[in-house]
Amino acid sequence: MIAEPKNLLYGVELRPIEGVEGYYSVTKDGRVFSHFKMSFLKTSKNWLGYEQIPLGTKENPIRKIKYVHRLVAQAYLPNIEDKSDVNHIDGNKINNDVSNLEWTTRSENVQKGYDTGLISRIKVGSKWGQGRGKKVFNPNDPNKFYIARAGSVNGNC
Repeated sequence: MIAEPKNLLYGVELRPIEGVEGYYSVTKDGRVFSHFKMSFLKTSKNWLGYEQIPLGTKENPIRKIKYVHRLVAQAYLPNIEDKSDVNHIDGNKINNDVSNLEWTTRSENVQKGYDTGLISRIKVGSKWGQGRGKKVFNPNDPNKFYIARAGSVNGNC
């Protein structure tokens, strides 16, 4: 469900983050605002290069790590077809602007990764699909990685 604009801060639209309404809001460009601290919060990158942020409340002080691109999509993009993944259209994992995001299915997201060259397959040993499947970064291009097994990428990205 897309929330109506909660408020404006210095002309920047803030929309509440689902599940922590009243505590945190998000902007169209992916900045997360804390209503408790009255400031924008710093994000960090996970090992795959996605921006993430821990969010908690007084009622539930155990913080949960949330992907910033998913927070923006949930707040600003209608998900009429109930798709599970959020795709960065330009392939840049830290460009969390709403204009760069779209809802996709898992298979659509993985296929776009292959089509754009962001995901490739490498042969592991003598067979495809050995092991549990790990993402291996390309040292020549940090924006590309390889899946060391056939199949889809785990996690909702």
